[in-house]
Amino acid sequence: MWRKYYRTCLLRIWHETWRWGKGQVLVILLAIATLAWQLRAGLLRRTDWRPSVIATIGPYVAYGIIFLLYQFLRVPALLYCERDTLATTAENALRNEVAEREKRIHLLTPKRPPAEQRDCEKVKQALVVLKRTGLIALRHIRDHRSLTIGAPGSPYAPAFLPAGLSQQEALFVYRHCANEGILKRDTNLGNTLETFTVPDHMSKILDEVLFATESTSAG
Repeated sequence: MWRKYYRTCLLRIWHETWRWGKGQVLVILLAIATLAWQLRAGLLRRTDWRPSVIATIGPYVAYGIIFLLYQFLRVPALLYCERDTLATTAENALRNEVAEREKRIHLLTPKRPPAEQRDCEKVKQALVVLKRTGLIALRHIRDHRSLTIGAPGSPYAPAFLPAGLSQQEALFVYRHCANEGILKRDTNLGNTLETFTVPDHMSKILDEVLFATESTSAG
């Protein structure tokens, strides 16, 4: 990892330095050619060529060293900014893709009427309160459509309570659902029997919510 980082930095420094330095090298070569022509033409004494070369080329060499040091400081920050820009661009592209996908899903998802949506929320909230016990009891009554259960202390005990639930647990779930308007509850004159029925308008809602809950639990 470190080798790759330093290799990338050095290559970028070389690229940036060469892009700036090739013009400076051309100027230095032209200056050297001018000095050589002046020496040959006798316009410059041979004893003066060394100071002339230093005076002409020296500033460019100093500029080159300063520029190289500048690139060593600049390039890591430049690479970081470029990578950050690429990451931000990729993240924004993914966000836009997810938003567009959610928009398409929303358009393709059939919308429930307000009353049906309210009933759906009732069932979901009931399952949040009743948890696993509520899920078992509601699946059971969904299959039977109607159940008659004896009140606590009564001699009546139905033979088909939800599997794994006691009479008290089943009554707690069904009474809660009846209070929330999910089930219909009827009692006999002595209040010893309670009959719970799935209303027609709740059948589809129970099918959808319980199936979705079952899939989530399985996953």
